Amino acid sequence: MQFFDEETIRILEKLEQNCNKQLYNATDTLNFVECLNESLNIHVQQVQSARQYVTECLTLHDVPCKHSIIDLSKYVIKFEDRLDMLEDFVYTVIKNQRKVQIKVSRVKEGLKSAKSDLYSIDTNNRSTKLLTISQQLSELKAMF
Repeated sequence: MQFFDEETIRILEKLEQNCNKQLYNATDTLNFVECLNESLNIHVQQVQSARQYVTECLTLHDVPCKHSIIDLSKYVIKFEDRLDMLEDFVYTVIKNQRKVQIKVSRVKEGLKSAKSDLYSIDTNNRSTKLLTISQQLSELKAMF
């Protein structure tokens, strides 16, 4: 479905080209570029002044501004990472502590066994028993 015929389309295209040419001629001058540059510099100064005013108002009313919120967010992320590392460290320490507790309980059992063996030693079997107890103690020592 076509709204315009071929002739109308050609006329509109020519009109568009003429408008573009006039705009280009009007904006392609040193005077226009200088005026535009000056206007943009003034606009940037106004935006900076407005931004500074808003920041001062927020500070005056004790409301956090964009930059302070960003800084706080960075601190939160940093401390969350530290907390994660501490949690991992605590988990590792607890795990190692359990292993050590198991080894200590084995040493206690071994020492109780050695103590009872020492009390029950006959004078005839004393050297053999002492050698066995010494080996058991060496094994317990090797655990650590």
